Amino acid sequence: MPVTPARAQAPRGRLLVTVADTTGAVIPNAKVTVLGLEDATKAAAIAPSQTSPEGTATITGLPLGRYTIVARFGGFDVGYLRDVGSVPATTNTSSS
Repeated sequence: MPVTPARAQAPRGRLLVTVADTTGAVIPNAKVTVLGLEDATKAAAIAPSQTSPEGTATITGLPLGRYTIVARFGGFDVGYLRDVGSVPATTNTSSS
């Protein structure tokens, strides 16, 4: 039986985003766009996301690195959060 060597996968990360107005009220259904700031992150194809009814969005599968987060919602100024680092994605394991 032929054996194919496994390729190492680059570590992946995630961003946990909460979109809120100046009073702290969360904004559901806001469009969240993530833009890479480094060579490794600029090349990533990152689909826009939308915040949940709680005003949160989780963007997963990102190369580890630095990003700018852009949030848009009608009637509000565009919000920018620059130079944000992704956190390593974790895997939940359990032992018996």
